[in-house]
Amino acid sequence: MTELTLAGVTHTIAPFRLRELRLAAPAIDRLGERAGKLSSVEAVAETAADMLAVLAVGMSGVSLEELQARVGLDDLDALRAAFDQVMAEAGLRRPEHPAGEAPGTAAAVP
Repeated sequence: MTELTLAGVTHTIAPFRLRELRLAAPAIDRLGERAGKLSSVEAVAETAADMLAVLAVGMSGVSLEELQARVGLDDLDALRAAFDQVMAEAGLRRPEHPAGEAPGTAAAVP
């Protein structure tokens, strides 16, 4: 389980199963296509929106539109950390520094 606090409200994100993965896949793919290409404000905003869309799939009781209305620039670090944790829990990212592996050698999806 992952927790994300936005505007003082803490949301619990359930671990992804196949259903959630299928729903989140388009946003995950867009993030992969955009990786390393955040040279504009628009690209940063779209990346944050896609990360939030992925996380929203695992949340209950709140819509993506409601979440987007709550997210401020000061929430971006928490958003990224929650996204990374959800991807790791889903097996789509390896831990940053697995035992015995040097930093920078881990393979990752977006």
